Formats: sequence, structure tokens, C-alpha cells
Amino acid sequence: MNEKSPLIRACLVLTLFCGVGAVLVAIAAATMPAVGNNALVPPVLNTLVSMFGLGVAAFFFKGLGG
Repeated sequence: MNEKSPLIRACLVLTLFCGVGAVLVAIAAATMPAVGNNALVPPVLNTLVSMFGLGVAAFFFKGLGG
């Protein structure tokens, strides 16, 4: 990962955005009952966590030389 291509930077930003978003949604759902009872929260949280996991896995494999 020595090269700093725009695609690598964009993937890093997207991964960080999804991670921070997942944490914020989880905190909001845990602390505010109106958010926690909303039916839209679980799919959004699931999507953010999945995208974060895929991004981390991509950086891990890129770091291994893929």
C-alpha cells in the first residue's frame, strides 16, 4: 500500500465513513428510544457494518500484497 492512488484514498475514506457512521447509529439507537424503535435502523446499521468490514478486509489483503 505504498502507492497513494486516488482510488485507494477514496476506499479509505469510504471505509472510515462507514465505520464512524455505524458507531454513531449504534450510539443513537442505544441512547434515544425514538431512534431505537425505528424500523429503518437495523438495515442501515447492517449495511454500514458490512461495508466497513469489506473495506477493512480489502485493505488487509492489499497489505498482504494482493
